[in-house]
Amino acid sequence: MPQYVAGTSSGSAMAALTAMGCSAEEMHRFAEKNWKKIADFKTGDLLKQLAGLKFKKNSDKDGLRDGKILGDVIFDMMRKKGIGGFHDLPINLTVCTNDTRTTDEVIITTWEEDLHREHIRYLTDVPLELAVRASMSFPALYTTCDYKEYNFIDGGSRDNLPVQVLRDMGVGKVLAIGFDISEYTPENGLDGLMKVVWRALDLYSIDRTRESKKLADYCIEIKNSATAIFSMDNIDLTIQEGYDAVMKHKEALAPFRTEQ
Repeated sequence: MPQYVAGTSSGSAMAALTAMGCSAEEMHRFAEKNWKKIADFKTGDLLKQLAGLKFKKNSDKDGLRDGKILGDVIFDMMRKKGIGGFHDLPINLTVCTNDTRTTDEVIITTWEEDLHREHIRYLTDVPLELAVRASMSFPALYTTCDYKEYNFIDGGSRDNLPVQVLRDMGVGKVLAIGFDISEYTPENGLDGLMKVVWRALDLYSIDRTRESKKLADYCIEIKNSATAIFSMDNIDLTIQEGYDAVMKHKEALAPFRTEQ
């Protein structure tokens, strides 16, 4: 069992489940129950919703979907596991997001870690379910997440692989896991339009991701053609490919195992 886990964007949800002590089977059931509901955006539906907003000039929302659903699914699991907040977690959790008002990155930790970096704010008083919602609040798709003086958006817009904060916290060995985004095939039509938007977002954070890979002791990249940002065609296939990627590096991961 790890002592620390960190996550960004949709990875913050998986990191939170890990920190709650969820088993692989519990995480599988969570994905089956919730993923399509919270993160499956079809191109045609998106364009229809955007077109609809054009005629709703008095809309009070800054996203196509209410981001509250992101926190709700996490809160549901918290209740099942008897977790009231960050301090009840058996594993230290770190979640990354960004504040639109100051443009600073915001890193939410379980405990006060006495960390200091320019243009990064460190918080410890955020409710767990709200922290995950903040990290997953993808711009325009979900409403932004307000908390005190902050207005949070998706953490992946700046840091998709939060290794630096674990190093700053003094974590001894860091294993980084993420999807391989090196392959890309342009397409035409509506699907191609959305695909290039998602690709542009990959490019915005790619330099930071590359630096994070260098900082990690070991990095595993999962190749999965059935998964893209806010699209997962086959949950079981994605899980299987993640498992296969880890098992492929089984021997290299031996130093990360701890005595129980």
